[in-house]
Amino acid sequence: MTKLRFENLTKMYGKKAALDNFSCELKDGVYGLLGPNGAGKTTLINIIVKLISQTSGKVFLDDRDINSISNKYFDNIGFMPQYPRFYPNYTARQLLDYLCALKGITGKKAAERINQMLSFVNLSEEGGKKVGAFSGGMRQRLAIAAAMLNDPKILILDEPTAGLDPKERIRFRNIISKLSENRIVILATHIVSDVEYIAKECIVINEGRLVKKDAPANLMAEIRGKVWLCNARNDEELEKIIKNRVVGNISYNEEGCSARIICDEKPFEGAENCSPNLEDVYLSIFGKESDL
Repeated sequence: MTKLRFENLTKMYGKKAALDNFSCELKDGVYGLLGPNGAGKTTLINIIVKLISQTSGKVFLDDRDINSISNKYFDNIGFMPQYPRFYPNYTARQLLDYLCALKGITGKKAAERINQMLSFVNLSEEGGKKVGAFSGGMRQRLAIAAAMLNDPKILILDEPTAGLDPKERIRFRNIISKLSENRIVILATHIVSDVEYIAKECIVINEGRLVKKDAPANLMAEIRGKVWLCNARNDEELEKIIKNRVVGNISYNEEGCSARIICDEKPFEGAENCSPNLEDVYLSIFGKESDL
């Protein structure tokens, strides 16, 4: 089993701490990395893939400081950036063959690995097509294949489902779930529902600090009894209901409108308690009171 450990990880930019004594341990499975913009998610990812160095603290892979492993560390890393870019005139096979060469995978082994990964992401029939003609979903699947060529112990995915339609998102989640059977998968995303379905644990980060690290079910259990469905006949009533409260979805129907509110106590008579989801958890941590 792979183990990745962060010990008092700190990254300073002048007097600003992008990461502040961040410590936690990961083992095989999918981890959802959640937090608002500027929370430190990208900084953490960049340190893991060694695009930048931490100011202090250490990162350990299987109890070995990654700085002592030298270039062998990169054999264990697969990274899919938020906006993967490919040579549009290359076919999918040509692109993967080129990336295999960069990773030191050659000959028969490269051909076998390319076939395996194209099959895994359901692009075998498109292997001879130019990447420039691929849809957004196909590009994302090709990016996963590229990140997995070296069969890494740690796979990092930065916003992998952004811009995908619901069908492609479900397909992508299923691919990620399969990949996590024998490796660590770190999934950084703003689409909280993707994490809710497949994550072993959520790593919630804010202002460079670890806020929570737990299974989605446990995080949702923490706010059980604090999520309310509130109905209103019109916008005027709705404005009074949501004022100075943390508000989730607002929906309209023939009878008026309703709002999902996160608060400790029943906001008013007639409000109905409802089951929390991971988006409610996120809002309970980061949501601001409505200024309507």
